[in-house]
Amino acid sequence: MTTTRKHWRRALVALTLSLFTFAAACSPAEDDGAAQATQGAEESRSAESTESGEAVTKPQRIASLSSDATSVLAELVDHERIVASPATPGSKPVGETALPDGVHADPEQVLALNPDLVVLTERHGSEGSAAELLANSGVKVHTFKDSDWSSIDSLMKSMTTLGELTGEQDKAQELSAKIGERRDEIVGSLDKEAKPRVLLLMARGGKKMIMAPSTMASGLVKEAGGELISEAEGMRGAAPADPERIAALAPDVILVEDFRGQGKEAFADLLDQPAIAELGARVELISPATTGASAGSKITTGLEDVAEKIGTKR
Repeated sequence: MTTTRKHWRRALVALTLSLFTFAAACSPAEDDGAAQATQGAEESRSAESTESGEAVTKPQRIASLSSDATSVLAELVDHERIVASPATPGSKPVGETALPDGVHADPEQVLALNPDLVVLTERHGSEGSAAELLANSGVKVHTFKDSDWSSIDSLMKSMTTLGELTGEQDKAQELSAKIGERRDEIVGSLDKEAKPRVLLLMARGGKKMIMAPSTMASGLVKEAGGELISEAEGMRGAAPADPERIAALAPDVILVEDFRGQGKEAFADLLDQPAIAELGARVELISPATTGASAGSKITTGLEDVAEKIGTKR
């Protein structure tokens, strides 16, 4: 791409940003119309990206704004084809350029990389605006939903989508098949009689939380034969890990996400509370590298580990 065209793209992004600002001042009716147009554009791009039976030109400059998508891309395509991905603590990004995650995506920074495919996961809403701006500049964009990384089945489906987008359908099919086969082996060997009550804890920003039922780790607990307390209690999202509340839930096993290597020590002040200590619940660590949304094909290792930790593995 010539320098002139790069400048044109950046100018278009700036213009689109101005139009978004102007749209914010429109009437509710105008807002509804803009929302419908945006939804239509996203559906059109999605259909364009995944049409079956058509040859797919393999993109050579892929920018990933999503760590979960990056984990799969890294297994499907040569790393030279990935020009940028999010930087996460303790690991190097795939590609020469480290990007912030999708929440803080800068369309101009992404466009400067001259990508022919951008993938991201929409979690908090701001990623949707970035995707729209990038698509309006002529870049092929695919936006995953957070739920696309919440179970082994959704992971395999997202893997198939990435295979179609990158022209690596055969690799995606082979990888997905291996995951499915190993998953079946693990589930088939579980103790079906054991139904331990399992509570998942995580730490973010210094706060201890009960993990939401929609997370990948929660899905693994259910596949491993555990009773997911957060789901049984009707929780929708993450909830504060209050000692009295945890005691009332009476878990048999408490799984603690080992976030950034903090271990159980990050939860010591909570787990040592008399109300929890008296439960006698077994406390185990799980690694987000194998039980999180960005586990990729290592997800079956996570499933086996969860089964062992909650006591359903024979």
